[in-house]
Amino acid sequence: MVGRSRITLVSGLAYLFVAVGGCSNEYHPIIVGTYSSPSGDEEIVVSESKIRFKIRLNDSNGNRALDKTYDYSVESDGRLETVGVTSVDAAFGVGRFDWYWDGEKITQKDTRSNAPAKVFMLKQ
Repeated sequence: MVGRSRITLVSGLAYLFVAVGGCSNEYHPIIVGTYSSPSGDEEIVVSESKIRFKIRLNDSNGNRALDKTYDYSVESDGRLETVGVTSVDAAFGVGRFDWYWDGEKITQKDTRSNAPAKVFMLKQ
């Protein structure tokens, strides 16, 4: 009986280890701080549960600025998903870009052009 309990306990711990390890690989929280564009005139400010974009929107309406805060999540592939994006935001704001987190920087890819991706690095 003691041997069987020990096997069950070890199996349970192994399952817990695999489950927890799997979860930690699927979620990559963004390091809290302020991320700056190479030019220094755009920023992304990350808190525990919110992300604030202070970026330029180069479009047919001119060089408009966006300063808006969202809830966010990071997908297992590093794609950053903003929560609460309106249809206007999706078409003309933060949603017109693909955003990625790779563990140290945030990358912005313009879905409407072949322009190189813009990289936002954590300010020191």
